[in-house]
Amino acid sequence: MNGLWTLNGVDLYDAYGAAILKGSYNDLLAPPMPRKRLEYDYIDQSGVAVDTTSALTYEAKRFTLKLALKGSNHTQFWSRYNALFGFLSQATSFDLYVADLNKTFTLLYEGVAKTEKLTPINSGANSVVATFEINVLEPLTETIASSSPELIVSSGAGTFVYVTGTSPFEIIDDKLYLNLD
Repeated sequence: MNGLWTLNGVDLYDAYGAAILKGSYNDLLAPPMPRKRLEYDYIDQSGVAVDTTSALTYEAKRFTLKLALKGSNHTQFWSRYNALFGFLSQATSFDLYVADLNKTFTLLYEGVAKTEKLTPINSGANSVVATFEINVLEPLTETIASSSPELIVSSGAGTFVYVTGTSPFEIIDDKLYLNLD
């Protein structure tokens, strides 16, 4: 488990006895949600005019990382617990590197959604394990660039005119003017 994940260059398993659990990669891999495009809905026409010439922007990603934290006894468990949550509770962002994905994610800690202890902490068992669902925010997402600007405009008949290039459009007196030259 060593070397699979790091927090700011520190091995997650070696330093904290923690591992990212199944299902967390789905949220890491999911693309950010695009923000709503500018639309204009004409009363006398079916459909809407949609601005696809402007660059698409994205929402920040909020998701949950599922972690397991393990200690060989209750003393080591609490030491690792305090170290991990002390680190995450800092006001600054942290870098999570995932070797399987060969990618670093810059995240902010937003709290714990759910905790489940898998072994009693004072049981004298060989190890103490708990799982945590940690809410994180990926504030800055990478831009997913389009190869060319486009504009889709609704026609009155419910069909669409598809325009490529840099043809600008303007709304004047509640009417859409489009230069197709």
